[in-house]
Amino acid sequence: MHYATTKSNATELHRQDAGKATGYCGKFAPHRVDPESASMGLAARVMRTCRKCDEIAEDRRRAELSLADGLFVTEVAASSAPVVTEESLFGAKELADLYVTPKRRQPRPSAPPEEGGLFGDEELAAAQDDAEPAERAAAESAARSSEYTPASLAEAAPAEADARDRAADVADLADMVAEAEIRARVQAEIDHEDARETVPKLGWSRLIHDVLRAAATGRLVLGADGEPRIVGPNGGQGHKTRTDRLLMLVGSGMLNRARRGNPLTPTADGARALYLADLCPDGV
Repeated sequence: MHYATTKSNATELHRQDAGKATGYCGKFAPHRVDPESASMGLAARVMRTCRKCDEIAEDRRRAELSLADGLFVTEVAASSAPVVTEESLFGAKELADLYVTPKRRQPRPSAPPEEGGLFGDEELAAAQDDAEPAERAAAESAARSSEYTPASLAEAAPAEADARDRAADVADLADMVAEAEIRARVQAEIDHEDARETVPKLGWSRLIHDVLRAAATGRLVLGADGEPRIVGPNGGQGHKTRTDRLLMLVGSGMLNRARRGNPLTPTADGARALYLADLCPDGV
């Protein structure tokens, strides 16, 4: 885990996993921060950590502790002696006498009907009759105003809204494309940096590199006689390769085992190492 920021001059630190360009919170943070600089900035309170990243990190820590506690409790429970229950001082009859049936909640009585208001039925009917002409007049006025509304104005509003929506969609698409290009460029820089640091430490020779590349393309086969062979792109008998190279790759977790007559394929670590070796061929 290391810290990174979304901008070079930002003061909010985001937690990241190794080889990633996004923080725990999902924000794109391509600018790495040195651990010593981050510690000094946090101590001087000129920097702060992302709250969401801290919450996710805390959830990860709790999950790890919960898993460890679960394993510990399981081991203790398996090794502990069975619990001996003591006999009760009361029999079944006495316990039944001690049991009190819970009381059921009684429904509340409904409220009595309200008495009549200040006005009688005749007064209310008269008020409704007086209100109906005013409502009809308002509805007729709205209908007349809609009749005189120009059709061009009514059609222009949806057209302008559609144009605004299309322009917003184009702008959003351009932002997404630009962000994807930035992500790809930053990830490529991270991969090149990892390749320069990792490939020389592998200690591979050119032959080992070629063997793993053949395994990645499905051309490294364990023959029926138990001898590994590298076949051509179009098949054929191929040529034998040294078994000790394959044993070294299998022992280091770079190559999967296979039965006779089947191809040997690289593991996930082997595919990653081959990708880094292709980025930095000078380190092989």
